Amino acid sequence: MIKSKKILIPDKLPNRLRDIRENKGLKAEEVARAMDIDPNFYRFVENEETNFSGKSTIKAFTVLTVNFYQVFDVKEKRECEVTDEFENVFNTNIEVSIYDIIGDKYKSNDPVEVKNIAIELIDKHPKGKYSVRGSFSNNNLIINKCIRKAKKENIKGNFDRFEVLGYIFKDGKIMLSLNVYFLEKRREKLVFDINFMENLDKKLIKKLAVDGKIFQEKNERLTRVVDGKKVKFKEDYFLLDKKYKFKQPYNNNKESRKIYLTNPYLEVKYNEKTKDPIAITFEATMPARNNLVKLREEFGITQEEMATLMGIGYNSYSSFEKIGKYISTRLMWRLVSLFKVPLEYIINIDDFYQRQREDELMKKLSEE
Repeated sequence: MIKSKKILIPDKLPNRLRDIRENKGLKAEEVARAMDIDPNFYRFVENEETNFSGKSTIKAFTVLTVNFYQVFDVKEKRECEVTDEFENVFNTNIEVSIYDIIGDKYKSNDPVEVKNIAIELIDKHPKGKYSVRGSFSNNNLIINKCIRKAKKENIKGNFDRFEVLGYIFKDGKIMLSLNVYFLEKRREKLVFDINFMENLDKKLIKKLAVDGKIFQEKNERLTRVVDGKKVKFKEDYFLLDKKYKFKQPYNNNKESRKIYLTNPYLEVKYNEKTKDPIAITFEATMPARNNLVKLREEFGITQEEMATLMGIGYNSYSSFEKIGKYISTRLMWRLVSLFKVPLEYIINIDDFYQRQREDELMKKLSEE
């Protein structure tokens, strides 16, 4: 079981781009042109002054014919700046009445009953799991006392939660011993031992490759731009960039580059002026877009926990797991760090690049 806490990574990701480029005898301007990005921005990334977007990272892999490890596995310890919400924790004692814990609705003349109700409220959550979302842990009186004490102690950050370490009953009062957590967004320097290859989980890699296939096949909805080069329109069919196993009642699982207008799962988008087809959408059996569900279940992690580990919102993670369309370079780093398998075993790089290319072609067509 993995503890659900965001994986910290450097603000500016160390890389080997310059070494790779120079070994291939390429100039920075040539690589930037092939990636269709500004040369100065490319140099900033090489100098570890900023990061590529996920799309640009995938482009860099393709243009330089390298993988994630070749670019980011610098195989050394690096002291890097990290900007994040860090925990400031302080211990304090707070005195409250029993009714401050149990509330007015539990009015009783039996002191033993009142005390037992208070104990039940305090003890019902496992230690370390108190948060502002619980009933007792959402006690505004206690939170306010914690904040006032933190101010006197010059504790920085915003209140996050408290943890009860112990308690003593005396004369109708309760003395709570607390660890109080405040989150402060700040920049710190941390040492990262960056050696992805050394920490590979070879058993998991073997487990993911079933019958020689890293990504198992499933029906996917695909879009291809009719550019007249890779995808061409003939009289009654489209000639595609490669062979596909189309979803249709009569294909008998045979692969073909031709998809006919009679295919019931084919949608065609036409140019409003010329009436020529500019894009098609169809269903075909393709390798899955990622192995995230399989990996997450292998590690016993929920989607909510994965979102926390990746440092993104639940909806963003859920969408990425299901659709697999957008990924940041920082998310790639966190995924590889967590699962200890190559990025190419986590997300389908070829599919990602293909869909990225189709998106760019569609954007250009819409601007014409």
